[in-house]
Amino acid sequence: MKNKLKILGVGHPRTGSKFLQVLLNSWGFSVFHEGNGLDGIVSWQFATESDPPLISYKKDTISQNITPKNYEFETIIYHVRDPYFSIPSIAFTETYSLNFRSEWGKFDISENILETTLKSILSWDELVQQKNPDIIFRIEYDYKKLYDFLFDRYSDKISWSNKEVGEPHNIRIHKGWNDLLENVKTCDTELLSKINNYCIKYGYMEIFNTEKKELIRKNNENSNLRIVKNIPEYFEYIRYLRTHPMNLIGFIEMVDISSDQQIEYMSKYGDCYEICLSGETPVGFVGVVDNDIRFAVEPNFHGKGVGKYMIMDLIHKNPQRTAKVKHDNIASIKVFESCGFKLYNKDDVFLYYSL
Repeated sequence: MKNKLKILGVGHPRTGSKFLQVLLNSWGFSVFHEGNGLDGIVSWQFATESDPPLISYKKDTISQNITPKNYEFETIIYHVRDPYFSIPSIAFTETYSLNFRSEWGKFDISENILETTLKSILSWDELVQQKNPDIIFRIEYDYKKLYDFLFDRYSDKISWSNKEVGEPHNIRIHKGWNDLLENVKTCDTELLSKINNYCIKYGYMEIFNTEKKELIRKNNENSNLRIVKNIPEYFEYIRYLRTHPMNLIGFIEMVDISSDQQIEYMSKYGDCYEICLSGETPVGFVGVVDNDIRFAVEPNFHGKGVGKYMIMDLIHKNPQRTAKVKHDNIASIKVFESCGFKLYNKDDVFLYYSL
């Protein structure tokens, strides 16, 4: 007979399993990291059907003797992390589990440590997806989405706390991208392309220039970005960005908007918008009204990837999006094209894009 538990959290090692466990505990669940809690388990090994002993960082006997195939879960959470930040950690600190991952992921260990890491991430993605996860949790900014999802299922069990949101867990000191740059140059181009596609699939920015075989360095500002729901406190901020002289030219109607007009508009369409925060500071908005994408970025953050970040998050939630852009709105054209949109039609006023 299988052990039946509420929650399984599963993903690749070094992509937030400890953070997910602590977060779930702060919301009221009894979930152990690589161990058997009353409500569930968070363990990257559960992507497999391995018999004991499992791999354990702390080498504790409890987690080593758990058998994944003997468990059944009501809810499976797939935790993912931006590969730009997880790859160095996996490459330089996750060596103890490499043979286990190679066996279950069915990939060869390469002399190029970057190639091996990319193969591992991609193979684990396939393993977890085969389990048909109920929700994908991007550890950087999906915690409210995860909470709302779990509240719908376990309202009697869960209660909100932001105590652990944004707190680091299971930190390991390791080398960084500077120590992997030579590996990028000799890495298989197809693998670089596949990990870029992985990034796009989960709403992250591409990390490799495949033609030049180079790392695309991230702006420091982007490492702390997240998307939140639009609430009344942000209505005036949207109006400010919408009518700012540096943004106004990109909109179809270049008119002033009063506070009263903004409140009336938001009463109808406020739920169609989201806000991009850097830390706790708003730096942009994105919305879809009548199938038309509109977005704007804080002028001080122009050219720093915020627009692309918002559009990538939007299409991750709904890849069927289309966009129309004025011919002279060069900045928006660059953002949409960098996110994979292709021109499919045009008229005297607009360019029409789809994915």
